[in-house]
Amino acid sequence: MNFKRSALFLFSILINSAVFSAESNLKVEPSKQDSLTMPDLKSSFQSTLSSCLPILAPYCEDFEDSSWVGYYPNFAPGFYGSIGNCWSRSDSTGFIWSFKTGGSTWNQSGPGNSVVLTTGKYMFTQPDGNSPINSTTITTPWFDLTALDTPAVYFKSHLYGAAIQSLSVEIDFGNGWTSASGPNTLISLAPTQQKNSPWQQNIVNLLQYQNDTVRFRITGTRNAQLAKIAVDDFCIDEAPFCPPVVASFYDYGNFLSRGFVASNVPNNAQCTWDFGDGSSGSGTPAFHTYSTPGSYNVKLTIQLPCGFIDDTTQTINVCSSLGNPVFTFQENGFTYDFQVSSGGNGSSGFLWDFGDGNFGSGATVSHTYSSSGVFNVTLKSYNNCKDTNSFSSVIDICDPTDSILANWTAKLVSTGPAGMVIDFDAEVSLGATYYKWYFGDGDSGVGKVVTHTYNPPGLFYNVTLAVSNDCNGSDAITKSLTTIGTNEEELPSNKIWPTLLSRGQKLYFTTMNPSRSRNNVKIIDSLGRIMKGYKMSDGIEIPIHWPSGSYFVKIDNKTFKFFLTK
Repeated sequence: MNFKRSALFLFSILINSAVFSAESNLKVEPSKQDSLTMPDLKSSFQSTLSSCLPILAPYCEDFEDSSWVGYYPNFAPGFYGSIGNCWSRSDSTGFIWSFKTGGSTWNQSGPGNSVVLTTGKYMFTQPDGNSPINSTTITTPWFDLTALDTPAVYFKSHLYGAAIQSLSVEIDFGNGWTSASGPNTLISLAPTQQKNSPWQQNIVNLLQYQNDTVRFRITGTRNAQLAKIAVDDFCIDEAPFCPPVVASFYDYGNFLSRGFVASNVPNNAQCTWDFGDGSSGSGTPAFHTYSTPGSYNVKLTIQLPCGFIDDTTQTINVCSSLGNPVFTFQENGFTYDFQVSSGGNGSSGFLWDFGDGNFGSGATVSHTYSSSGVFNVTLKSYNNCKDTNSFSSVIDICDPTDSILANWTAKLVSTGPAGMVIDFDAEVSLGATYYKWYFGDGDSGVGKVVTHTYNPPGLFYNVTLAVSNDCNGSDAITKSLTTIGTNEEELPSNKIWPTLLSRGQKLYFTTMNPSRSRNNVKIIDSLGRIMKGYKMSDGIEIPIHWPSGSYFVKIDNKTFKFFLTK
């Protein structure tokens, strides 16, 4: 209420506080202490109205003086007790605000002690086990807030008991207890305490009512009989300093199950959530599972212990499911046509990672690779709810013009009565993917590295290695075991550097020069594929999309080995 509205309000109260008699004599009488005990009217010409003027804040009511008297005993007729001047309460005598000192004698509900140990008086809801009344209110006097720069309402509360539903505080700033947006509820508390828990301090910022004249209505509700809701130290004063906090949040999760996280809030902030489907939650992060897909207006309210409150509402979309996508492809040389073959249900779009640093979108895409190699292609589906699923598959692109060369080395492991054990290694082969061994004794094997036992032992066996690749290339070589013990062609290790490097780095040679022809250089991966797409200057620049692993580089008929890290 602004200054002009406060003045009109005060004038109205002054006029209404007069009592007119039949003799037309003007006199002012104080109001009774309890709205339950209205006086009898002496004549039809007499009207008794409140003489209470707005109280200039700051103000504090601790319910300690003698005007606050509790019921005694057990709602005995005529023993309703009394309340302070200019306060009023509902006449629900079976469930009504009363007053006492010390802890509740009930184990089922009520505080274990007063705010001020055993001697302090406080206000509580006095329940009658036979009453059907489930809600009771008490209303404060009017307060003039013009003297406060940052007004706030303070009160202590204790809510323990399974029958308690809530304690709420509403504000009337001259337009009643409701406005166009609904009830003017400042705060609503649920029973979260135990019997011997400390009293909870509550602070609500009233900055939007600065310069207004206001009053408050305190309401306790229950769903069964035994519900003692306690309130003490109800005060109107300057708000404590509160750092500015802006309510914001983000959500995450899959399908109907969502998580909500308040952003940049202090640790002592109280976060409450309205999930938009009639459900609520608290804390951060908060989790909720919706029963049906749809759009929901989610509201976050942040309250600091100093009384500051801010809220924000966002609309989120919730979907029920999203298929697991799978793709197929057709190839024509280095050009691949990809298409989503299944699992697209529930999706609103598709994203592609072709594994060579290029990307695409859509249910069908075409991509041309610049070189042969092994590429990990990933398809990701998404929907309007930010859910995603993905599928990956490795494609092996070969160049039919790449050469393939079979070769092997052997190592004698042991020999004895059980036979002669030989380790065979085809790693020195070039451009090969598949390896087939014929050991010369009627046995065979597959794999790049194999072990075979000869019995009888001897070096008179002729061993054949047949290699092939996905480009229909093939080669074979036959050598005698008599080569064991002779000097095999070794991989020189001191002619290249570094032998361990990352994607994008350069590989250098002691004999390298810028004028060397590309035809003199071949790089082969661990699967025997001829690699392409690298640049040559003072060194060989390794492309960033090459997979990690071991590689061989052949230059001037010499083979070197290096490793590419992630």
